[in-house]
Amino acid sequence: MALYNFFIFFSTRDKAYAFYVAYIILVTLTQMAFIGMLAFTTFKNMPWLSSHSALYLTAFTAIAAGEFMVRFIHMKALYPVSMRAMRLFYLVLLFGLVIDMDAKSVIAYRIIQVGAGSFALFQLVILIRVAAQGSRPARYFLIAWVSFLLGIISFILKDLGFLPFNDLTRFAMTIGSAVEVVLLSFGLADKINVFREEKELSQAKAIAMAKENELFVLNQNVDLERKVTERTHALQETNDHLKRTQTQLVSAEKMASLGQLTAGIAHEINNPLTGVVGYSKLLLERQNLDPNVREKVEKIAASGERCRKIVEGVLLFSRQQEAGGKRRKVDLRALIDRVIGIGEYQWRMHNVRVLREGMADAEVLADADQLEQVLLNLLSNAVDAMPRGGTIRLGLGHETDGRVKLVVADEGMGIPPEIQGRIFDPFFSTKEIGKGTGLGL
Repeated sequence: MALYNFFIFFSTRDKAYAFYVAYIILVTLTQMAFIGMLAFTTFKNMPWLSSHSALYLTAFTAIAAGEFMVRFIHMKALYPVSMRAMRLFYLVLLFGLVIDMDAKSVIAYRIIQVGAGSFALFQLVILIRVAAQGSRPARYFLIAWVSFLLGIISFILKDLGFLPFNDLTRFAMTIGSAVEVVLLSFGLADKINVFREEKELSQAKAIAMAKENELFVLNQNVDLERKVTERTHALQETNDHLKRTQTQLVSAEKMASLGQLTAGIAHEINNPLTGVVGYSKLLLERQNLDPNVREKVEKIAASGERCRKIVEGVLLFSRQQEAGGKRRKVDLRALIDRVIGIGEYQWRMHNVRVLREGMADAEVLADADQLEQVLLNLLSNAVDAMPRGGTIRLGLGHETDGRVKLVVADEGMGIPPEIQGRIFDPFFSTKEIGKGTGLGL
């Protein structure tokens, strides 16, 4: 039994098994001392040890039993107040051994006998208390300890004459010790199961804690990603705002330069333009004017008047004045028909057809002259984008939010993506020098 538990000690490194091995060996030697086997074998030629071995072995066995019990039932954790009392019993037993060394064997025997007996009863009380708390090792130890105490009591009662002297009472202490050793071995074997259950419980707690930590980290990552997204979005908005502000500043500088330039040009154009408009009106006042010529002169007068209004708009722009006062209700269908009529000759010359598709009735509050200019420029650009001719489609419809949408679509190559961001820049144009106005959109 000692070898088996010694092997378990090396496997588990649990000190309880080491103290149990020591306890088994000391119990065996104590029993051998009491029945005289040590005196006739091991200590045959050592009279002092032969006569005193039982006393010393009893004290050391009691101490080994106490230390084993402390570790086996986890006494420090379950019943810590008992540790001081246990140390006191150890001092009593060691004091008895000191007295024996001082040649006072009778007194020493009584001290150790009383100390060991009291200590055994103290251990019994502690075991009962700890076992009552539900400790499985304490229950095993309690049954084994009761068996050992019954063996001792039977042995003592036999010596006092209360029990008959026979083989059972003669070896009662040995039998009790053997039963105790077997039961404690069962308890230690069960302790392995307790270790396994505790390990499984610990692993389950560790897994649960790992899952909680994983969930916590996952939530932290989600929260961090959300914050990063929010910060990135905020930074992006700030960056976009800065870009818009920078673009507006650049545009403002360009517009200021454009205003100064266009003011001079407008003044230079305005004088000959006034003559064109004036002479065309004089021709129209003639009664005998050929109808075909009159139609052409009317178109010249209309175009001249439109140019005059464009110049006026440029002057207003150069002076940073608002043209909002000229806004009125405009019939977009009539405006589209008028613009197409103005550029009809240009469309035919370039083999371009202008088709109206889905033309809904629509009125908007706007400056009709500016709308004509925008639409005429879009149509002119569309013609330039189709050098071999093609079709321009005009669409007019209503949006669900009450707005009106005017669509101009051509069959040209379109605007390359790399310059789409510059189409509203003043003076920007992809046309050759001398073509177009160079004022962009």
